[in-house]
Formats: sequence, structure tokens, C-alpha cells
Amino acid sequence: KNMETVAKETRRQTGVALDVGEIFVDIPYPDNIPDSEEELIHDKHASNPAYGELLESAVTVFIKESGLVESDVVYDLGCGAGKMVVQVAVESPAGKVIGIELSPTRYQCAVAGLNNLKKIKEGEEAVKKIKMIEGDIIAEDWTDGTVVYTSWTAFSRAFKQRIVDKAATCPNLRWFISSE
Repeated sequence: KNMETVAKETRRQTGVALDVGEIFVDIPYPDNIPDSEEELIHDKHASNPAYGELLESAVTVFIKESGLVESDVVYDLGCGAGKMVVQVAVESPAGKVIGIELSPTRYQCAVAGLNNLKKIKEGEEAVKKIKMIEGDIIAEDWTDGTVVYTSWTAFSRAFKQRIVDKAATCPNLRWFISSE
């Protein structure tokens, strides 16, 4: 089966009716950030500030395959606009879903998406599970994570190793998932 088919079947089975894309429809896509933020990302982590995000269908498959439960604490390291954070909170039983983003511009997009979710009745329970953090994914504490995701295609090899080393300190980590 392809991802779209699995996503549709999963949504039908779980009864999720909320379209996460609509929550972000009025928020500018955060692929262009100020030069100062690009420099911040490059200087802190010798990484490329390129932006990308998983398709909603891929996030639905992530939710299904990772077997999220109410006791899970899910982190999206480098969450960008926070779409994955919102979708995981809406579509899964995970107890906490936390996004960490270094770019102030992208973090503000994530906050705007969270504010839009607060306005929707179907989003009331999901909002309680979400936390967005503007910060450095190495400096922030995510050692309580049970499921950690990062899209690290733009990260330097040295920075990836720092993330892996930190993940090794997470006592309850079940899944560390990256896209590359």
C-alpha cells in the first residue's frame, strides 16, 4: 500500500476528521528566513538552514508504525512550522507532543498554528498535549522523550552525532526516527 492509502485507512479507523493543513492555511510557509537566522543556524550547528516538512500522509504512517500510546512523549527536533507536532497531537493518543525550533521565524509560524488549533473545537484536547519551544535542540532538555523525530537532511555529520549522543541519554527512548 502507498502512504496515502494507509493514511486514509488510518484516519477512517480512528475517526479523525480534523484537516491539519487547514490549521496552517493562513500561515506563510517558513522556507525563507532572515539572513541573521540562517547565520544562527549555520554558526551554532554548521548546518544548512534549508526547510522541508513531511507530508501529512507520511506523519499518519509515522503515527501508526510507531505505535504511540498515552504515556509517550514525542519530540520533533527542528519542528519548523510545527505541522507534524499538531498532527501527532490530533491523530494519536500520545500524552505530550513537543516541538523545538531554533529559527524565531519558524517558531512564530508554529505558535500561530497552535493558536489556530485553539480556535477549533476538535483541537481542544490536542492543544493540551502540545508545547512549542524556541530553542537549540542540543541545549534543550528532551531526555524525557520516548519517541523522537528529526528531519536531519540538512544537518552536518558532526551535528548529527551530537544529536545521537544526546538521544543515548534518554532513558525511556523507544524510537529515534530521522529522515534522510
